[in-house]
Amino acid sequence: MLKCYDYEDHLMVEAHNADDLEATGFLMDYYENNVNLSIGVQGGDPDQFRYEEGTDGQTAEVTRDGASVTITGKIGAAGGSGAPQRFEIAANCAEFFNTPPDSSKVDPSDLPSVPSSCPAGQPLCIPEDN
Repeated sequence: MLKCYDYEDHLMVEAHNADDLEATGFLMDYYENNVNLSIGVQGGDPDQFRYEEGTDGQTAEVTRDGASVTITGKIGAAGGSGAPQRFEIAANCAEFFNTPPDSSKVDPSDLPSVPSSCPAGQPLCIPEDN
């Protein structure tokens, strides 16, 4: 499932298998020129790859051209093992929803937080004062 959001100045792209929460998936949130990105790989730790802006050579750039959103850069493995690896995610969005991501509605017991300042198990948090 691919779903795109344009919600309260957050540009978000989410992809996951709604029937298998252990499957590979990702969530990207672009807000005020900052990127939060979490990629989970089936069979790996829930937050096998975690993007932390400016950490150990990690970079991310988000571009939107109409219905297309592209995220490119370098991301590191959780725990800082190994050098950051190049990545590119391209999404062709049929629609942009003006709601929080669907993953915020799933059972949060095992989901990683993005960013780490979110309450445990909440995959995305948007500050109340925004």
